[in-house]
Amino acid sequence: LPSCVLSLILVGLIGAPLLATEVPFLSGRVNDVAGILSASTHAELESLLKSHEDSTSNQVAVLIMVSLEGESIEEYSIRVAETWKLGQKGKDNGVLLLVSRDDRKVRIEVGRGLEGDLTDQTSGMIIRHEIVPRFRDGDYDAGVRAGVIAILGVIEGSYKPESEGDGFGDTGV
Repeated sequence: LPSCVLSLILVGLIGAPLLATEVPFLSGRVNDVAGILSASTHAELESLLKSHEDSTSNQVAVLIMVSLEGESIEEYSIRVAETWKLGQKGKDNGVLLLVSRDDRKVRIEVGRGLEGDLTDQTSGMIIRHEIVPRFRDGDYDAGVRAGVIAILGVIEGSYKPESEGDGFGDTGV
């Protein structure tokens, strides 16, 4: 290959990962990179998630981003869960609640160990019924809090989502 072509290939291979949105440092169970949660909600959710993890070993984390910078929320949420190593090794019992404020997207990424309890259909209903309505009202604290409480409720068996069609639909805000 001519050296200019080889250089372009190397730049493409080396530059490709730079286009992906960086995964932030895992600083706690609630990671509000966008800075939209109040200090009291942040502390409340940290405490709630720690208590849940201590009693069940399930690891639930929240990440609130400003933007995914064009990356798909599905791919990014998987990358975050893998980078942060959510869930215990061998149990894969981690959950990530990902919010991208400017993209108006929300996703619940569930480890295989909890997929039987927290299904895609149930996750979609939590997003549509608990999180999105509060976000539309401009209340991010209430939306994230309601989402976390519903996720924990499903895992613990106390949350009963409304019955709804096939569970698929728009998860944008």
